[in-house]
Amino acid sequence: MKAKYRSDFDFDGLVIFSSRCGELAVVWKSSAQPAHGSTYDLEIDIENFDIKIRPESLNTIFLRDGRQVFLGEIESIDEDEVACVRIAQDFILLVKLPGAAVPVGSLVDLSVGFRDVEIFCIGSV
Repeated sequence: MKAKYRSDFDFDGLVIFSSRCGELAVVWKSSAQPAHGSTYDLEIDIENFDIKIRPESLNTIFLRDGRQVFLGEIESIDEDEVACVRIAQDFILLVKLPGAAVPVGSLVDLSVGFRDVEIFCIGSV
């Protein structure tokens, strides 16, 4: 996913990015600090998330009540229970859904605490 670095968050280790999908407040895991206003190609990992099936078809990301929210569609689930969640044309999240009865094609709301979202810079844009 391509996103632009906006600023540091109020407490250590968290940074804010904006993308055409929405806003991210996440833990920066790359060794070099991001440069203000620069755009990066990012890989995102999430853990300890809540998942809900939702009725509307809007795919986006945003901040809600101290949590990062990803709205997307389940495109596939492999034999290891790893789901491919499409957020945008150029943004897919891979998440482990152990025991979750979420069928392919479901529209989902993934909500996760800021500290459980990690990003890795895989290149500058």
